[in-house]
Amino acid sequence: MNILWSNEAEEGLITILAHVADFAGVASAEKYLNEFERLIQLAAANPHMGKAGLIPNTRELFPIRGKYRIVYEIQDDVLWIVALKSTRQLHGE
Repeated sequence: MNILWSNEAEEGLITILAHVADFAGVASAEKYLNEFERLIQLAAANPHMGKAGLIPNTRELFPIRGKYRIVYEIQDDVLWIVALKSTRQLHGE
């Protein structure tokens, strides 16, 4: 399954990694990135593994002890990463 990222999801990833790097260092940001990538690859192999999302037709994963939300859609052979954000943020933010 191919994995594609929306602009919003890419921006969310960059923002999260920058905050983690500033707060806890580059090594911690790399660990976060590895965990995000691991879960997304796992979802690509098992697309229905995520919890049914708040937005219709989406699924959600909650990495880093539930601190973050990866929202994705399944479209044919594509896992579309819609958003990646802190669970403290609402979907509209």
